[in-house]
Amino acid sequence: MNPFSNILTAEFKQLFNDAIDAILADSGLTTSCILKYGNEFNGEDLCNNCIFDTISRVSSSIYNGTGPSSFPEGGVCPVCLGMGMTKTTKEETVKLAVIMDSKSFINVGDIAMVGNGVIQTICRIDLLSKIKNARTLTFSNREYNRAGEPQTCGLAEHQYVITFWSNT
Repeated sequence: MNPFSNILTAEFKQLFNDAIDAILADSGLTTSCILKYGNEFNGEDLCNNCIFDTISRVSSSIYNGTGPSSFPEGGVCPVCLGMGMTKTTKEETVKLAVIMDSKSFINVGDIAMVGNGVIQTICRIDLLSKIKNARTLTFSNREYNRAGEPQTCGLAEHQYVITFWSNT
């Protein structure tokens, strides 16, 4: 018989979840972070001012008739400057617990290269899809790129997400 088999009782699991929930509460240890998302064109949208040439993958140099700034046919589109796409970034502010000291990281696992410029965030599972779709995270006026896939964690129940971010 395993002497530790009765340690993870329902009450103990609830105590653990209550403690993590207190950390992740708005009045807990969370801070506002900005998640930035791109779209299928890696942060670019088709220009809303000119006709996009699907063969050459640039502007056809023809005004689409509905855009904000007309231009003569054969001229350079003033919105996308002839590129056919414009940079777009969608962003959202979320509350995350941020750990900056690598000695305090949770579930380091197989992340071998935890060095300077790496932070770890913890959040509830309901933010998993947002974390997975984010291109970058801005925290304390610094931009970080995700360093690996988010990992779910918890005490026998995966209710939380841990993610590593690097600014290098």
